Amino acid sequence: MSPLLSFNTAISFITGTNWQAYEGETQASYLADMAGLVVAQFTAAAVGLAVALAVVRGIAGRSRRIGNFWADFTRSLVRVFVPLSFIGALVLVSQGVVQNFTGFRTASTLAGAGQQIPGGPVASMEVIKLLGTNGGSMYGAGGAHPFENPTGFTNIFDLLLVIVLPFAIVFMFGRLIGRRKQALVIVAVMAVIFLGHTMIAMQAELHGNHLLPSSVSRCSRSSLPG
Repeated sequence: MSPLLSFNTAISFITGTNWQAYEGETQASYLADMAGLVVAQFTAAAVGLAVALAVVRGIAGRSRRIGNFWADFTRSLVRVFVPLSFIGALVLVSQGVVQNFTGFRTASTLAGAGQQIPGGPVASMEVIKLLGTNGGSMYGAGGAHPFENPTGFTNIFDLLLVIVLPFAIVFMFGRLIGRRKQALVIVAVMAVIFLGHTMIAMQAELHGNHLLPSSVSRCSRSSLPG
């Protein structure tokens, strides 16, 4: 990366914005991904959870203390994000998500041409990207790349990773304030909104783009001889 792009990327991942203005396959080494970007994805998510704990304790109002940031930060990492990411990475690897250090491999296509196939520690980055609601991917295409999301099951699992902690934090909120029924009400509202948006999105996807059939038919007619 250029110095400006490196600075932009570092700030983006440290602050949790995770704006990926670079091409993952070619502009970031495995060391930069693992020791730089993935670490920032873990720490940014842990900071968010530590802040959430402080806010909940302040709402509870049982004492004037809102906790120790470093204690909450460390516990968020070692008790939540690292264990869940380890298990999630194993699940993704079992489904065919790439996790290696082989670099690019040359493969021959059916037409006889050569094609460069990228590798990389993808599963370990994919899990914390989704679990911490971060951005950034090993590949420029992100979760649309078949090496990151090869099956229907991994697609559902990825969606589960995105929503599991937001829902869990609400249960944590109810437990810390001593009002679990209030947490259930909030979760119910979240679930209704989530299901409503899901149904709208599914209907939109099932109907497709009404402009495509006419465009395809025109292209087919124009390609016919005469």
